[in-house]
Amino acid sequence: MIFFKYEEFSTKLLFNLKKNSTLISLFALLIAIISSSLYLSLADVMLVVQLKFIFYLSFSLKFYPQLYLNFTRRTTFGFSNDMEAYCLTGLAYRTVLTTLLYHSSVDLFVVPSIYDVIVFSHGSLLSLLIILQGLHYDKLRQLPSSYTLAIISILIILSSLYYVVCTGIYLS
Repeated sequence: MIFFKYEEFSTKLLFNLKKNSTLISLFALLIAIISSSLYLSLADVMLVVQLKFIFYLSFSLKFYPQLYLNFTRRTTFGFSNDMEAYCLTGLAYRTVLTTLLYHSSVDLFVVPSIYDVIVFSHGSLLSLLIILQGLHYDKLRQLPSSYTLAIISILIILSSLYYVVCTGIYLS
């Protein structure tokens, strides 16, 4: 039977939790803490992999019911466009982050897999489609609120300024 050291596994999970902050990292950390022995068996590691797959599958499928409902009703009234605007912003940034880390030449402790890139790209695309449905079906009558657009604009400006400052410091 193959065993993995508890300290190595929990350290990787804590780093993964800080880096990804996904629900699956919490499940994996919970499994590592509940484990009564100092070593994790291959079965425990496989359970973590299965939980991550379930997370990816459920995360990817959560957008389709709303797309279908909007399509059949030909409207997005009753749906929170603010929430979808925040979702699109977060997923777009997450897609850029995972893509850059996946293609990075820097030796990282935990490198995102191609599945991370695919899942977040897929989520960004579907979130954008839901927003475009609102623009198409409701003819600009139901948009995200001005507060939401202001907050998202501030986040984009601040992250762009941070990138410019960090790039300037790195290049000098």
